[in-house]
Amino acid sequence: ASVLAKAVVQQVRDRNRVVSERKLRHGSGKGRAVHVVFEDRPENDFSKFFTTFQKNIGCADETTDEDDNKVFVSAVGRSFYEQCLPDNSVDVAMCSIAAHWLDINPKTPVDVVEKTKHAYWLYARQVTMGVDSSTSIQNGFQDLPVCAQKAADDWECFLLRRTKELKIGGTMVTLMSTGGTKQGDNEIDRAFQGFAGSIVRGLLAAVDDLVKEGKFTQKEGQAVNCYAYARTEEELKKPFTESTSAVSKAGLKLTHYKPFVVPCPLLPEYQNGTLSKAEYCRRVALSLRTWSYHLVYNALSMERSEEERRGLVDVFYNQVAICLDRLSSPPALPYSLALLIMQKCNIIN
Repeated sequence: ASVLAKAVVQQVRDRNRVVSERKLRHGSGKGRAVHVVFEDRPENDFSKFFTTFQKNIGCADETTDEDDNKVFVSAVGRSFYEQCLPDNSVDVAMCSIAAHWLDINPKTPVDVVEKTKHAYWLYARQVTMGVDSSTSIQNGFQDLPVCAQKAADDWECFLLRRTKELKIGGTMVTLMSTGGTKQGDNEIDRAFQGFAGSIVRGLLAAVDDLVKEGKFTQKEGQAVNCYAYARTEEELKKPFTESTSAVSKAGLKLTHYKPFVVPCPLLPEYQNGTLSKAEYCRRVALSLRTWSYHLVYNALSMERSEEERRGLVDVFYNQVAICLDRLSSPPALPYSLALLIMQKCNIIN
């Protein structure tokens, strides 16, 4: 997020230089200061954010005297499924690989919570039917329509909240994890199939192993939930292609859509012999840990001590590496993503 924010800030500063030159020549014109607002859930630790994010994007400090070249940063502790800023106040909104997480809150119906708790695991299994299913998943494919509807409702909610915040002419840039297309036969689809296969084979097999070994209780194994959904291209575009949708009526238009694949950065080192298969699988497991840690940690009983819970998480990812190493061929972790650029337009009745 900081890289993208820094690019936007630099564009404003470039514009300010042009304005400053005009001011020198004609005695008029004023550049603009930049206010960057970061949104995250209120329970997250904002202290590290303030010490790193501001430095990374070049914020105002005591050495900056020009008012029209300053950058100010603040934070909002709310869910992005809520409105986070005033109406018509945002020039550029950005969201990077986050909106695949579903909105689960105290008002979410209990049956929806129950049927969507394994949404990502179920979808991953659906596109990788060749892999073994996990005994830790108790519900089945019959719940996928509920997951898809929940994902559609949440995507619309997210877009409508941002539309309220954007100024007319404002732009939103969103990077999304995507499940590809319904056809399932292009580069994006194959990338997600590879990624999903690694998740099913690695994460869920490790859960089953630790339950069988008695290190996780059965209840803890079943609590490794993943309230997320990798929307297809059709699902991501639907709010914009239907003229009667609430998003279209609100004036948000999709101006650019680009799917692409980020190759697994570790695979070449394994293929050229730099990494052994065991070391390669260990590093893949660590890569999975960066985004799935909370899924495992939160599943462990609160009756365990903090030290025990953290220790079991370490044991878990060691087991993920072992499960991946069992495979006849090494797992690959390509990321299938989609870049969406949207603009808020005047609504013509």
